[in-house]
Amino acid sequence: MTTDSHVEFRHALLREAALGSLLAPERTRLHADWATTLAELPAPRLTTPARLAYHWRAAGDADRALPALLDAAAVAQQQSAFVDASRHLEDALDLWDRCAGTVQALGLDQRETLERAVTAADRGGRTAVAARRLRELIELVEPTADGLTVGTMYARLALMLVETPADALAACERARQLVPADPPSAPSGW
Repeated sequence: MTTDSHVEFRHALLREAALGSLLAPERTRLHADWATTLAELPAPRLTTPARLAYHWRAAGDADRALPALLDAAAVAQQQSAFVDASRHLEDALDLWDRCAGTVQALGLDQRETLERAVTAADRGGRTAVAARRLRELIELVEPTADGLTVGTMYARLALMLVETPADALAACERARQLVPADPPSAPSGW
């Protein structure tokens, strides 16, 4: 079925067959055309930034896919669809290094994006993903952040690593080293 804004197949196998019959460059061009069409629709009609992100990625346009993925993640988070938000943020972070110009032009912040990815993965029950991204975040901020900030991150990491006690204890010890005991505070008590 074709409408003014998209093509819809009645069955996934038909879609697969149609796309499978195209050569890679044709498929890439088709995704780029779909993404361009979706991007030109008036804002209220573009209800799924995830669809736009999907087509930009399939078209191989990382510089357009990155902001679309971040938008899709924001929409998913607003709808408490944390697994979807986590996946969009994972995809965005995977493209990050290839999109240095876009990151700079849009003023995107890797720390903020990593924080969002950790929170979305944690809330979505993707604990291993959350722990991996939190480790990346700690590595990014540890050289410049204060001990309380980094120590709180290590304490959070320890909670995520409860299934691996040795790793959890190591994270707790690092948190204890970084968070000052005086003056007494919630993070030091935690």
